Amino acid sequence: IYGTVDLYNKYHSQFTGVTNTNFITNTANAGNALPVLPATEFNYYITYYDSSVFYNVSISDSGVLTYDVYPTSAVTEATFMNIVFEVKP
Repeated sequence: IYGTVDLYNKYHSQFTGVTNTNFITNTANAGNALPVLPATEFNYYITYYDSSVFYNVSISDSGVLTYDVYPTSAVTEATFMNIVFEVKP
């Protein structure tokens, strides 16, 4: 099983409120979006993933995560990934 997730696009949508219907602020003066950096301004890290479920894990420079899932894997409470965006210095 093969998968991709456009992490940058998810970040962009969440912080701009474009497709985030749960985007709420504490004040009407706050505007309707948070500042968003371009995809090339980040380094992307995976600090943990369940290696008994996922393999061939990688992230492109544009923030697209790709991975394979073992077909016989068992999903547990450890089946997740920690993903960190770092603003480039």
